[in-house]
Amino acid sequence: QGDFEMELWDLYNADGIKTGNVIKRGNSIEEGYYHLAVEVWILNSNSQILIQKRSKSKKTLPNMWGMTTGCIVSGEDSLEGAIREAKEEIGIDITKDEMKVFRSMIHEDTLWDVYLVKKEYDISKAILQEEEVSDIKWVSTDEIRQLLKEGLFFEYPEIYELLYEIDNNKLNI
Repeated sequence: QGDFEMELWDLYNADGIKTGNVIKRGNSIEEGYYHLAVEVWILNSNSQILIQKRSKSKKTLPNMWGMTTGCIVSGEDSLEGAIREAKEEIGIDITKDEMKVFRSMIHEDTLWDVYLVKKEYDISKAILQEEEVSDIKWVSTDEIRQLLKEGLFFEYPEIYELLYEIDNNKLNI
């Protein structure tokens, strides 16, 4: 927990198949190898999405709004890692059968599995992991688009497509 020196990552090929190689977090990844990370979109019955603000002490993207994200540690699969990250960062309990795969994508040396969860959550009772998360809130897809426009939300190419899919209810959940 928070001890990155000892965090180990499994390495995968571009097809998402484990290679059997393991590296320490922070070591550089050879070309053709990838590590696994997850992003979790939590959607309530009002079609609002739960977003979180990264702590100001984070090395990457401090004070930036985004979804719950995290790296998968050696020995766990992306589903287990997504459940663990959501619990650690914002205190929410999600079961495996609530998780739906929303998208998989590759950015640089990272394979991203994006999950979608339909769930109510009382954020007034949330316990936030202070070194990771400074705030959480429920927002509409339009509010996310506005934050993106203002440069306050973590942007990647596929996010607009994912927001479109939520708006147009193209989700089998």
